[in-house]
Amino acid sequence: MSKNQITIQRLQQTDVGMTVSWVDGHVSKFHYIWLRHNCFCTQCGNSADGIRSLTIEKIAADVSAQHLTLDEDGNLQVNWSDGHHSVFSPAWLRAYCYSDRERARRSSFEPTLWKADIAEHLP
Repeated sequence: MSKNQITIQRLQQTDVGMTVSWVDGHVSKFHYIWLRHNCFCTQCGNSADGIRSLTIEKIAADVSAQHLTLDEDGNLQVNWSDGHHSVFSPAWLRAYCYSDRERARRSSFEPTLWKADIAEHLP
């Protein structure tokens, strides 16, 4: 997928989530509670070490986005009803889109199995 395809064209808010329309025509839907839980800022958790200080039970079931904007780099900026601020890159949002189409595309991954001949052609 090219970088141009990973560009957000439009954002739309609903009561429980947001819809992201991409320039390639794909549409992603994200629930607010899922996005809030997946904030990996230094306050919520670090994706490098996998340690999360924000656990799902600490998030209000009715958490919502108070304000959505796209910054100059195309990142999604979210101001949450709990006072927190999150930033999500378009590449991350697209990579973790949980639409049926994107999940099917990701599950079609075929791993390369290593056999005895790998010694002759190291990756």
